[in-house]
Amino acid sequence: MGALPLFAAAIPREYAIPMGAVLFHLLFLQWAAFQVGSSRRRLNKPYPIVCDPPPASQDEPKSLFNCYVRAQTNILENTFIYFGILAMSSLTTPVASGVAGILYTCSRVAYFQGYTTGDPRKRMRGNFGCTVSGIAPFAFS
Repeated sequence: MGALPLFAAAIPREYAIPMGAVLFHLLFLQWAAFQVGSSRRRLNKPYPIVCDPPPASQDEPKSLFNCYVRAQTNILENTFIYFGILAMSSLTTPVASGVAGILYTCSRVAYFQGYTTGDPRKRMRGNFGCTVSGIAPFAFS
């Protein structure tokens, strides 16, 4: 019990924002996983189906389940890059990096919600935070 206050005292208060951004992103990842699981049940896609095969013709509708899976996969692919950039930029500008991190996660939520409508073009709703969040931490360094 005595080690925790010493550890907490060693971290400056400004780092609460980047740590909150990481926690927010982890909660978002868990929410996205639940969304994929609920779409699996709703669309009757039992395990071990990972994704549906492509439609046989142009007239056949695309799989909504594939949109959920692809949205989550894309977010997971970019998470480690996000965590790395957030960690490096937080060394010099923790407040700006934390705010940019929260904005990035909000943009990923919009991306996920747009992609899972069944129209992959709506995923572009999430572009608002990607550019700003990618540049902002380094602009303030």
